[in-house]
Amino acid sequence: MKKLVLILTILFVGYNVYGQKESKTKDLGDIVVEIYEIGISKGNKGDYYGAIEEYNKALKLIPNLFFAISERGIAYYEIKKYKESIEDLDTVIKKGFHVSENYYYRGLSKYELKDYQSAIQDFSKAIELDSDDSEIFYAKAWTEYELDNFKAAINNLDTVIKYNSKDGEAYYLRAICKSEIEKHKAAIRDYDSAIKLKMKDDEVYFNRGNSKYGIKDFEGAIKDYNKAIKINQKDDAYYNNRGLTKLKLNDKDGACLDFGKALSLGHSDAIYSIKEHCK
Repeated sequence: MKKLVLILTILFVGYNVYGQKESKTKDLGDIVVEIYEIGISKGNKGDYYGAIEEYNKALKLIPNLFFAISERGIAYYEIKKYKESIEDLDTVIKKGFHVSENYYYRGLSKYELKDYQSAIQDFSKAIELDSDDSEIFYAKAWTEYELDNFKAAINNLDTVIKYNSKDGEAYYLRAICKSEIEKHKAAIRDYDSAIKLKMKDDEVYFNRGNSKYGIKDFEGAIKDYNKAIKINQKDDAYYNNRGLTKLKLNDKDGACLDFGKALSLGHSDAIYSIKEHCK
């Protein structure tokens, strides 16, 4: 169906641009369809530079071929040419191509350029056009998180998890957002879910440890900090936070060892803890 619509669009645009007879316009349409589909094929294989070359060829023949402009805008996003991506997607949207994908990728490019408010507007429009795509909700959640809109981020992540209860990254981000608004028990449940779904990197354990500290489960926090340090021995914050937690358990010697390690790794606040507690 999309190919049929594309051909009809090419025939219509080609006739109006070039004023050619129907038979010649069909020949032009066939050529452009072939070039366009080569571009799609290259993009699907991750050859975005090659895809852009093909779209440019098609656009030389029919400059206002909006399918090609849209796909080129998406390809520009993939190669991190965000301004070019936005320019192409602006063009097709202004011409009335109100497709969820156009708003989604324009939102992603705006996100990368830290234009978060405008990105949220695009993601909201994309959701309005396609409310079944969990990736859009996930992108919007990250953007809300960047703006410290943690409750809004949680609402979007609720939807992501509703669509896919096995998405460990969604549980992890939701846990972080819940931690930020000091809903530590709920955050710990989400960290647990993320870990069960194979998200077992050091940051997950560290952040779960912080939430356990927040509910005064100091022994549980130390266990998580230990796991984080076992995976990554180079992060100064892990040692510093474990040191602070050991103080809560009256393990002054252990705390001072951790503060010393944190300081050696570059933690600027560790010196104050050493001066106060390790005389």
